[in-house]
Amino acid sequence: MPTKESLRRAVRDHAQRYDMQQQSRIAANLWATIEAMPCFQTAQHILLYWSLPGEVESHAVCARWAVDHAVYLPIMCGQTLELGRYTDPAALCPARFGVMEPRNGVRIDPQQVDLMIVPAVGYDPQGRRLGHGKGFYDRLLQPYPEAISAQRTGSPFKIGVCFDYQLFPEIPTEAHDVPVDCVVCGALDEVRCFQRP
Repeated sequence: MPTKESLRRAVRDHAQRYDMQQQSRIAANLWATIEAMPCFQTAQHILLYWSLPGEVESHAVCARWAVDHAVYLPIMCGQTLELGRYTDPAALCPARFGVMEPRNGVRIDPQQVDLMIVPAVGYDPQGRRLGHGKGFYDRLLQPYPEAISAQRTGSPFKIGVCFDYQLFPEIPTEAHDVPVDCVVCGALDEVRCFQRP
């Protein structure tokens, strides 16, 4: 099985597969797929992310979803993530690793979140996630290891998003790794969803 670092290199090697226009088209189709899911339609509190280069673009969807939902973005606090309310791009400020975070947003307990949209370097169809190796999302997701139905059973429904070149047959895992409940993977001609059994 490939190592995590070799998979990260493979993603970097393919990162220029799509130009900006193609990435935008893929992202629009991917977000439309999520918006059609029952877990999105019933969600009130949603954790999103402010995308970095190489991630599925989320800036426009942050603004769109914030009209009808309470949208939160991760805030790095030491080695953990807190969740701050997104209001508009002007209220974001740069933090470590080039991440943009809400400056003065209302904080929420992660247990109050209905839906978590989780970025990654890579995923596999079983929901296993390859991160950057810092462990921020692993620590955030640790209380929610069990797969749940898309109709929500008291824990946030976790959706991983990625491009097709970020999807691998299998991601090596360690004891602290927590899979997502569903992976939504976008390509130029299709969006595929993989539900965790």
